[in-house]
Amino acid sequence: MKIANWIVFLIIMSVLPVPETRAAEPLSSKADFASKVTVSAIRAKKTKIEGGDFDDMKDRISFTIKLRNSDPNRPFPGLKIEFYLFGESMVVKRALQFLQKYEQTFELAPLQELILTTPEVVSAWDDTNAVFGSKYKGWYLLIRDASGQLLSEKSTSGFLSGIDGLPNLKVDQLYNRNLQPVKE
Repeated sequence: MKIANWIVFLIIMSVLPVPETRAAEPLSSKADFASKVTVSAIRAKKTKIEGGDFDDMKDRISFTIKLRNSDPNRPFPGLKIEFYLFGESMVVKRALQFLQKYEQTFELAPLQELILTTPEVVSAWDDTNAVFGSKYKGWYLLIRDASGQLLSEKSTSGFLSGIDGLPNLKVDQLYNRNLQPVKE
């Protein structure tokens, strides 16, 4: 009787479909990534009165960027972060000075929290008698997948009109809010 049960069991198992094992699914959209990963940028603020005059300011700017994957099963491989930092020119009003671009590739494992720190940038300015330099204004953060598709974007609210010109910016150059070059 036991042999008959085994034969029936084997026949049933050969007829039933075998579940397929699935690899990690590719990202389908910006909304899919945003629902699983939280991104935050926190500034380490260090402003001092330094330099020749009593009113000269020097700002040391760096950021800690935290990314957290809340999905327990899905990793996010081949990601690239781009972090752009801007100051407001004291010489040319309403012009932005491009201070820094930070780029890094990374992977985000399931339930992992990743902390990235940008290099420090020093900006100096005086907005009274001897007007010079630029003062910190804001940042823009982009995350792309391995194919270059934009998955996430965050920024200081409302200081830029668009992001099309971001990859072509040159450090220490002045730009308007549409990222078009401005002459001094």
